[in-house]
Amino acid sequence: MVRAVSDWTCTAARLIVNLMFPPSCAICNGVLSPDESSPRLQVCDSCRQRYDWSDRPRCLRCGAFTTVSEPSGDGCSWCESLKLAFDQAICLGPYEEGLRELILRLKKWPRPALIQALVRLLLTQHAMRLSEQQKADVVVPVPHHWVARLSGRFDLVAVIAEELARELKIRFLPNALRRERVGPPQRGLPLRARFANASTLYSLGPHRFAELHVVAVDDVLTTGATLSTIATLLKEAGARCVTAVAIARAEGRRAGLELL
Repeated sequence: MVRAVSDWTCTAARLIVNLMFPPSCAICNGVLSPDESSPRLQVCDSCRQRYDWSDRPRCLRCGAFTTVSEPSGDGCSWCESLKLAFDQAICLGPYEEGLRELILRLKKWPRPALIQALVRLLLTQHAMRLSEQQKADVVVPVPHHWVARLSGRFDLVAVIAEELARELKIRFLPNALRRERVGPPQRGLPLRARFANASTLYSLGPHRFAELHVVAVDDVLTTGATLSTIATLLKEAGARCVTAVAIARAEGRRAGLELL
């Protein structure tokens, strides 16, 4: 009886709060209708449809959207000549069509609700590749250099990775890797130079990953050079499988490179 009264009180209180402060979409900030409001995914139907690429063909190896006509794990015209150390790539959508603006917005103005919404959208569309088919064991982010942390710059990648680990209910290891130096920016470098540059930027931390499926996270996957370097280090530490995860996949002009 007491529990029933307590549940009724909580429900009534939640309804009153929603009436006074209607829940809003984490992406567009529009007021959510009662049938759209869900503790699981605070996203309106319009944004849910706009940011749903689940039916788009993509390369399962590198995550590219524009270089395949049907899903394939064997590579595409973009990555078939590249030596990528990660085993598969999962991206929510292309670095355009709204995702670019959202990521740039987050870099300037961190919003936990928006990060959570993007991660949950990604998992809604690709959960099977991280749980049912080959369950992931641990999540690691592409690390910032200590100078960036000292300057107080928001580490978007670490927050995305932590949220992903929370949703998957697996370990999050923020210090599994280190960035050894700042180095020249990847953007603007030729394709092969990006791989060579990335290979000198990172080193392994104290953790070991014997026989683990590791999820390596970045905000945007462009050529795959950074995440491939990270995957190489993780496999040297014993990882049996590395999945590269990013919110967006930059290609063509957005990547600063022409597709070959």
